[in-house]
Amino acid sequence: VTELAGQRTCDLTSSRRLESIQTNDGYTTYISAPRIECDDGTRIRADSSVYFEATSFYQLFGNVVFQEEGRELVADRAQYFERVGQLQAQGSVRLENLDDGSWVTGDDLLLLQEDDARAEDDVTVRGGRPRANIVSKMASDSTDITPRFSQAPSTTEDPPEISETTTSYEVDADLIHMVGDRLFQARGGVEVRQETLQSYGDSLEFKQDIGFLTLFDNARILSQDTVSGDTLDVRGDTITMNLPDNQIDEIEALGRAHLLGNDIEMRAPIIRLAFVEEELERVFAVRRA
Repeated sequence: VTELAGQRTCDLTSSRRLESIQTNDGYTTYISAPRIECDDGTRIRADSSVYFEATSFYQLFGNVVFQEEGRELVADRAQYFERVGQLQAQGSVRLENLDDGSWVTGDDLLLLQEDDARAEDDVTVRGGRPRANIVSKMASDSTDITPRFSQAPSTTEDPPEISETTTSYEVDADLIHMVGDRLFQARGGVEVRQETLQSYGDSLEFKQDIGFLTLFDNARILSQDTVSGDTLDVRGDTITMNLPDNQIDEIEALGRAHLLGNDIEMRAPIIRLAFVEEELERVFAVRRA
């Protein structure tokens, strides 16, 4: 089975058995153990499939594996629209980035592949309370992004050794949407965890390329400093976090902002917290929004 679809050509490279039936719309082919390869690097396999020649459409059943450069998806079943590079997958879906180990799971996934009309892959996951693990690289001597309230001065004159490490965020939500590796969005009872940092909101947007995270509606950040034991509790209608190199530089709560700490409580329309090397340096309150 070979089909030219725009600039994407896919071939059936092997199968255990196949049977083709001619219809008014072309051939319908039933395939056992299909192995499919496309000229853009996409590879597909499954226990069985049905291919509709007229529409270049595959139905895939059982142990579906879909691979493209740097990523692998597994699912119970899937449908692939070859001409437009669209994959729909259902049942125990898991999409993993093979380069950094980040992943997303759920019951239903829609993948729109990068092509001439779409600059980046677009992924939407829903059903079964999707969960994602976002892995971000950073150049630092620590992966802990927990803000510190106090920090003892260093007794050594040697600067810390700088090496590339990673930090990961685990996200649960009703719906997860990703655009390439630069934009991560979540909606519906969003929960974010990173070591001792927990964040909540009705929705979330994380601009990964610039390190800027926003929690919308009923937003809250809870953090406990592992050194001092102090607790930071920030609430607001919206909360933004500036995260250059995955380290918190600034937190801003907007709308009914509320700050709770071991030695502080503050309410204002806007509260801004500034950090230096993950240590809380200043707190600003704006009385009028």
